[in-house]
Amino acid sequence: MSNKKTTMLTPQQKADQLINKFLFVNSESVELVTGECDVIFSLNKSDAIECALIHVNELIAEMRDNELNFQIKTPHGVFVYWDVVKHEIKQKQ
Repeated sequence: MSNKKTTMLTPQQKADQLINKFLFVNSESVELVTGECDVIFSLNKSDAIECALIHVNELIAEMRDNELNFQIKTPHGVFVYWDVVKHEIKQKQ
């Protein structure tokens, strides 16, 4: 087992990370006729934001379902963290 410490992202950093993951999910680097490189995105930013919101909503719902169906208790702080991430994503709409 690794002793590697992970640092938790702030809710704002996590919101940005999720949006960028969806934004870059199928991105492609292309060479322009000028010789410069550019990135082509598969999603626009508003779609990436919507995908990130869907992801966070599903995550929160899954944690609530696990509590109800499997008696798996999720610490309250985890719900608060993801609610704040959701709020940060909504602010970017």
